[in-house]
Amino acid sequence: MKQIPEIIARLGKVGGILAAVYQEQSFTRAADRLGLDQSAVSHRIKELETLLGYQLFIRTTRSLRITEEGRLLCEAAISSTTIWADALKIIDQQVSSNQLRLSLPSSLAMNWLIPALPRAEDFDLKIAIDVNDEVLDLHAAVDTVAIRFGSGPYPGEFAARLTGCQLIPVVSPGYRGADANMLTEAGKAALTLLADRRAETDGTDFTWSAYLKGLRLPEDHGMETQYFDRADLMLQAASSGMGVALGRSLLIENAVADGFLQVAGPPVDSRSHYWLVTTANLSGTKRFNTLLEWLRSEVSRTQALRY
Repeated sequence: MKQIPEIIARLGKVGGILAAVYQEQSFTRAADRLGLDQSAVSHRIKELETLLGYQLFIRTTRSLRITEEGRLLCEAAISSTTIWADALKIIDQQVSSNQLRLSLPSSLAMNWLIPALPRAEDFDLKIAIDVNDEVLDLHAAVDTVAIRFGSGPYPGEFAARLTGCQLIPVVSPGYRGADANMLTEAGKAALTLLADRRAETDGTDFTWSAYLKGLRLPEDHGMETQYFDRADLMLQAASSGMGVALGRSLLIENAVADGFLQVAGPPVDSRSHYWLVTTANLSGTKRFNTLLEWLRSEVSRTQALRY
């Protein structure tokens, strides 16, 4: 068939008219349905027939008969308009919905986010929690954002900074006469340090070495160190009296406020921050920005608890 690109372009323009004429079995009723003049409908169909070189409709003063070629094109037009309508419906649902999947590490979920979830209702947010200690491929996960702890930025993704971070040692209030200067006073060699094993290799500097360096203390501290595979397990061990855990902001404020943990040393600023990360497309949506607004309000609420 000649002139296929031109024909396809013309079909795209009159597809709605073809579908309406086929469904209404009338040029007049189709025109009324589309809000057009009947002459405009007839003219556009005639232009298409001229371009095609054959009739789609056989018109008389009393009836309208659709040719086999017309039936094929009209049914294709109906399928096309249905596809567009379905796509627009999905887009409308995505734009108007506040449903998101939020991926974050287990320690941050258990110690900070889950206690805050009831307040998300004030922002009309519907959040599905995905507890995941691995870095998620957000381009392969639909409607998903992630909270990450690191130095940022994240190439190929959109990252909004939630807050900076401080490293803060914590202990059970009953641990060996706990006070806020345990690590800088004499006798610290008798302490047991609790650490997150993953942080030793993930590049976040959530380590005792980084903390002691920040205080200008010897990194070769000579204290016994016990490692845990997750930060939440390490903090649970500290609250049970097993030693001094290296905590960080957002992970410890609730436990300190509730009396389960006590600060055991001065804070040290971390080079890693908390980030809300997503794809470029999702970053421009209302629901992402509503989530960002809510999380920042929760950060402010948590910071007000210090120490």
